[in-house]
Amino acid sequence: MSEQENGGSGSRGGNPPAGNPGRPAGEANAADNRGPGWGQGSRFGARPQPEVPSDSKPDPGSPAVDRQEAPKRRRKKPEPTHPRHTVPVVSGKVTIHRDKQGTAHINAKQEHDAWAALGFCCAQDRLWQIDILRRVANGHASEVLGADWLEHDSLVRTAGVGRRAAAAAQRMQGESHEMLTAYAGGVNAARALGQPPEATALEYEIAPWTVADSLSLELYGAWAQACSRWPTKLRGLADQSLPTEEANAALWSRLDPRVARWGGVLRVPEILGALGFVTPTTGSLQLSAQISGPPGALGLPYAAHLRAPGLTVAGLTIPGTPNFFAGRNRSLAWVASPIAVDDVDLVMEELDGIGNFRGRKGREKAARRQELIRVRDGEDRRVEVMETRHGPLLSHLASQFEGSPADSRVSLAVRWGLNSLGTSMGGWLALARADHVADAEAAGQLLSRGPIPMELLVASADGEEARLSVGQVPIRDMANARPVRGWSNESLWKGARGLGSGADGVLPDVPTDDSGGVSVSAARARLEQLLAGETLDGPAAALVLSDVADSQVGAVAKELVRHLGVETRGGQVLQAWNGATVPESAAASFFWILILKFLSPALFADENPQFGRHTGDLLAELGRGAALAEANPELIRESARQAEDFLEQRLGADWAWEGICQADRSHLLAGHELFASAGLPERTRMGSPGAVFRVGFANSQEGIRIISEPNARLICDLGTNHVALVLAGGSSGVFTSVHFLDQAGPFDQGRLTSFPVDGDVEGELSELLP
Repeated sequence: MSEQENGGSGSRGGNPPAGNPGRPAGEANAADNRGPGWGQGSRFGARPQPEVPSDSKPDPGSPAVDRQEAPKRRRKKPEPTHPRHTVPVVSGKVTIHRDKQGTAHINAKQEHDAWAALGFCCAQDRLWQIDILRRVANGHASEVLGADWLEHDSLVRTAGVGRRAAAAAQRMQGESHEMLTAYAGGVNAARALGQPPEATALEYEIAPWTVADSLSLELYGAWAQACSRWPTKLRGLADQSLPTEEANAALWSRLDPRVARWGGVLRVPEILGALGFVTPTTGSLQLSAQISGPPGALGLPYAAHLRAPGLTVAGLTIPGTPNFFAGRNRSLAWVASPIAVDDVDLVMEELDGIGNFRGRKGREKAARRQELIRVRDGEDRRVEVMETRHGPLLSHLASQFEGSPADSRVSLAVRWGLNSLGTSMGGWLALARADHVADAEAAGQLLSRGPIPMELLVASADGEEARLSVGQVPIRDMANARPVRGWSNESLWKGARGLGSGADGVLPDVPTDDSGGVSVSAARARLEQLLAGETLDGPAAALVLSDVADSQVGAVAKELVRHLGVETRGGQVLQAWNGATVPESAAASFFWILILKFLSPALFADENPQFGRHTGDLLAELGRGAALAEANPELIRESARQAEDFLEQRLGADWAWEGICQADRSHLLAGHELFASAGLPERTRMGSPGAVFRVGFANSQEGIRIISEPNARLICDLGTNHVALVLAGGSSGVFTSVHFLDQAGPFDQGRLTSFPVDGDVEGELSELLP
């Protein structure tokens, strides 16, 4: 028996040796000093035999002679037939069962080992996806993906996401740091097994994972939210009365307008968004959530199930981070999604041309640093970053790519990241162990220490339910709704205000239409069908995957009908539309062509809504009614006529969405010259961690719009022992793996896969050993 099998020196943390798991650690240590002969002749431990003096001659028939002449041979333990992997960070054996969907069910004797095993399994399945997420978050994507990512990386490096994550990792201590370290160790153990095919094709080696890498993913999400606030605040500048001083009024007019577009160069606008609700059933509660993420596979979640003393949790995690943002344990279910809050300021800085900026007490020197951005198959770019006490100067970044502005002595700094040196890890750990809503509220306080404000929908098996807002926003003057002067008191943050926590009921009441009937969004209606247990087969089942912002769509469509009436076909189809973008819908075609191709460019002439704006942000702005209510009615009607002509020319009388929509599931590396030689598939199914899923307009080279779609669905019935999932693909991103695309079929058909939260799970077995 090997030392690892017997638990010898490989056992850590006071765990009992694997060969005798029932004996306490202290007793095992005492046994080592009980003298020779202890345990000889029996695997359970015989009584000690008396020592035989070296100068004495024992009788020929004594037991000692018998043992010397005919020693007993212990039967060798058969070698295991399942894979066994060495993971130095685990303290004892961890077993992993893969069910028929490829989901990893992890059993560990310590919680620390369970999180390490989660990192191992996720990297075993998704190592390239994890690495790309890290590169996107830290501004190193162009190093392997080419010049298309240069501006993105320049913006991220200017913001200093990776630098802040590294500083946050150095400040961390305690349990959160311990678990992140365990997770990183698991990732690196899987990395040591070999490189994924994408890395081989691009001829680079994936670097070891660190605690800072996990922190950078959530920090990147906070930076992406900050960027989404720029256009609104810069447009709001024109709506605000200028300062009364003539000199200040002139200062605002000297702002470089090119800065506005840089907020749209991020390639992953958000980490995840969710539509969730709680509904009562006989004797229990059910929590349902449909998870939508950014276009493509960068936000594809990872399903897992962990069991350890004091921990039983199953659900969805973000690859690269040990957080179950949607899932359940034995008695609580939850889903978390980011919420948009105003936690970013644009600060106008007055420069003197020699590296100083105007402070409240005179001139202060701006910090400078150089960022070298390596570009694959292109020319490397060195970007200079200038920072004031308020943040990096974005005008300085724009001038390096687009030339010096008319007035280089006025610049714009971005202050962001109220909790950029904090982490939500402690909150995720507490949430996974929570038993009641009160425990979830306490976990929410820890989640608020992270950089991303969130909404947390929770339900417990004892009938409690709540929606919690977690996170903090800065306390400052109302003037911060627009760019503020960096040398004035209005630019100061005076503290932080929590978004609050506590049970305030489930989702708001469903609005009623004019006839008094209940108008339920198509997404929620189809989720309720799944909850009711109805069978959805074939094309009908696929409809559960096609919901795109139903509530926002409905609000905008209703406003359009008010302007258009029902005299035209466009107005007629919108009036009868429930807001679902389904294959046979004529209204969906008319709505999206009208909004994305004709109306939005006319309403927002200074932007490119097809590419520069996220669909949800665009709908939210239109849905508030301001843009449409203030628009010229004739402009709306003319855009509608253009949309109708566009559809008739291409589709005739049949305006079905499936006729105008095209879906491209090309791999992220499909255009690379080494791609084919590496044996990677040119086109992949929706949900592959290497795929980019684009939805656009067929037979049209312009106006292509990438639309986020739901890529996962989770339903928890707290009266049962199971969690039900629909994923947009399988567990693995490794093309040769049996787990690759294992759930693509059920996903395309809208079917759920289910596994128990507690209890043993059968399937392919593997083990991790220290």
